[in-house]
Amino acid sequence: MNTDHPKVYSESQIFEMISQYFITHGFNCAKLDPASHSKSHSIPDYEILQNGHLVAYCEVKSPQYIVNADTRMFQWNTLFNKLKTTTRKAAKQLTTHDPENIYPKIVIYTSSHFQLMWLRFTDFLQGVIRGNGQIIRDFRTNTEYISELKKTLHLIDAFMWMQISSKDPEIIQISFFINKQSIHVDRTTQILSKLIPTSELISCTNLHKNCSCYSHYFFYYNPEILQLLPFQDAI
Repeated sequence: MNTDHPKVYSESQIFEMISQYFITHGFNCAKLDPASHSKSHSIPDYEILQNGHLVAYCEVKSPQYIVNADTRMFQWNTLFNKLKTTTRKAAKQLTTHDPENIYPKIVIYTSSHFQLMWLRFTDFLQGVIRGNGQIIRDFRTNTEYISELKKTLHLIDAFMWMQISSKDPEIIQISFFINKQSIHVDRTTQILSKLIPTSELISCTNLHKNCSCYSHYFFYYNPEILQLLPFQDAI
């Protein structure tokens, strides 16, 4: 297995990429200042604004896909647990900042590693790990583990997975996942539908290729039964 590490982007570079993408689709990202809140108050990264009005809160996570020092291989279990941990942390930051659940809460994952991509995240949302199309680890059999995961997923209204070029600071693919059980499902769908790449950019399907094209996938997910439903099948 190829263990080469792609380029790691700084927080400011990731913010610039996300911010510019949102701007081109009619939104703005306003970074929240931790210094303006008490240390006990967890805050998300951004406010999402449309026409100057707050429409959602957003937290960005950029986990690194790191080779196990002992085996010199990537560990799917480690990746699943990392996604679970970072998602739980994001949920805490978002719900602490908006405890009355007034606005949709969106978590954006970014990755520049071609093996850490949207398909891995679909497995995570379904509580499994797949290899070559087959389930090789099923976390759904661990009642306590999966119950905690479901509780976390219920707190988040939507996820976006942004795949970034491994060579240049540009987004090459985006996937959208909306919580079908959320009280904000209609508002979230409206927001994310406006963030779908424009038709002239939809063509790239090769995540190994360095290009400026976008491809996208749009899903609803049910956190209670860990099920994904493609957008066109859910409307």
